[in-house]
Amino acid sequence: MRPSKTISSLIGMFLLFVAWGWPYLNVGNSQGADAIHYDLSPTEYLDPKGFFRITPPKGWISKEYYSKSRGKVIFESEKMSILVGGRTTAGYSFEEMVQEEKETSKGLLEKYREYDPKISFYQSNLDGAPLLISVLELPNRTISESYFFMRGKTEYVFGYTASSDLFDRYIDLAMKSFQSFDPLVQDRPTHEISTYFAASKTRVAKFHLEEGRYENARRAIREGLEIYPKNSELIKLKRQLER
Repeated sequence: MRPSKTISSLIGMFLLFVAWGWPYLNVGNSQGADAIHYDLSPTEYLDPKGFFRITPPKGWISKEYYSKSRGKVIFESEKMSILVGGRTTAGYSFEEMVQEEKETSKGLLEKYREYDPKISFYQSNLDGAPLLISVLELPNRTISESYFFMRGKTEYVFGYTASSDLFDRYIDLAMKSFQSFDPLVQDRPTHEISTYFAASKTRVAKFHLEEGRYENARRAIREGLEIYPKNSELIKLKRQLER
């Protein structure tokens, strides 16, 4: 699920903090981290604004920060957090989103200059659509890895941050949660966007099947077929569940 770092370059800004207001840079030591669960919650989180669903790590505390045009939640545990968000945009392209994030975050390196921050970004894809991945490291303090993508006029973000000594230990748990990230339809999608949503529903359905959450899998398949009735992967999964 985690893309390989095939395109990577250092840049003079970090994307997540300016656009989404992440308040968790000052992560201290990891005392008490042995009590953290390695499993996901048995309960999905549904954004009250209807932007997304996701299954967070088990036992992590949720804090909601949503507004009229944005849904955002932060799941917190000992010296770690996951931010998930969706927001309505003016309808700009993925490339314009990237450029806007760059232009609005130039002051971040200066702000954290005393920590000698290292910043990079690279591009991959998610469900067949472009994906921007941003990484920020404050050496010996904090590492944050964030994923940005578009669905029509909606921008989504998933970001995982942890103290440097915990980041690698729990990255697989964070990425497992990311596999369950289900962007929800906000507007009637074009044919191209429909293919991305269908791919998202396929990914989410397979995730729930592997986890034994069959009702959630059926829902993802049903919603995907409502968007793209002839999608062969979803039809195949539906038949698999009907056996």
